[in-house]
Amino acid sequence: MTRRTASVTFLIGLLVAIAPAGAHAQVEELLSSYTGANGVAYMEPMKEAVGNNLSNGLYISARIPEGGLHARLDINAMAVSFDDDDRMFTGTPETFASDGRLVPTIIGDTEAVTVDDPSGSGAQFVFPGGFDIENFALAVPQLTVGSLWGTEATLRYVAVNFNSDDENDELGDLEVFGFAVRHNVSQYFEGWPVDVAAMFAYQEFTMGEDNLLETNGQTYGAQASHDFGLLEPYGGLALESFDMDVHYTTDFGGATEEIVLDFDRSTTMHLTAGLTMRLAFFHLNAEANFASQTSFAMGLGLGL
Repeated sequence: MTRRTASVTFLIGLLVAIAPAGAHAQVEELLSSYTGANGVAYMEPMKEAVGNNLSNGLYISARIPEGGLHARLDINAMAVSFDDDDRMFTGTPETFASDGRLVPTIIGDTEAVTVDDPSGSGAQFVFPGGFDIENFALAVPQLTVGSLWGTEATLRYVAVNFNSDDENDELGDLEVFGFAVRHNVSQYFEGWPVDVAAMFAYQEFTMGEDNLLETNGQTYGAQASHDFGLLEPYGGLALESFDMDVHYTTDFGGATEEIVLDFDRSTTMHLTAGLTMRLAFFHLNAEANFASQTSFAMGLGLGL
């Protein structure tokens, strides 16, 4: 089966990838087979993908004026590619004792894996398939305003509802909220050959009905850039941490139960290398990001 690439014209990757597939089951329906560790492993690739994407595209330069009003409106598109290792995990049946089996994660093959009870009881456990996703892409608008004592703030927000007229196709909502504060560090050091800024950012990502998936993350970092007129290369190094909770209902064993999967917080270094091109009040930028996964971002904006 050919893997699908989850792409976004303006907003999201995962939910758009699910809808055209003909597999209209919701994430919650597939997750309802799991009650614990299997569910965490099943969803782990999404945690890493969302966490890495949210840290991208927060800046296009380290230059921040010491004072005066400036504003910039950007639309940033970020994408991360999954490795083959992300497509499978070792799952253990939850209704009988059996050896672990390699089964799909949420971004893995669509075909379910059925395991028979080795004791001969006739019982079976079905590991659900995934959505066969190769890339996770996300795009958000953001507004940057400054500068007060060499400090500027960035706000990004988008919310969209993917519910259709068919109840079986209801995919729920998606919402991204985040802000970043950056401060001009190079203003304190005369003669520096590059501009330097420090940053703190906080972001949230929610998906699905009743916040099926919730991710939040914090980023502490520094950036440097040098203005060559038309072009400005920039780079950054950051320490980022993010966690994820997944909420869903299962009727495992005939009894309805509310399940909360609490993922461990991940902390990783995040390296960015990018280039901005300016044409009057317009600008374009592209960057590569290296963290627990490699990802890329592109932006289009208006303003200074």
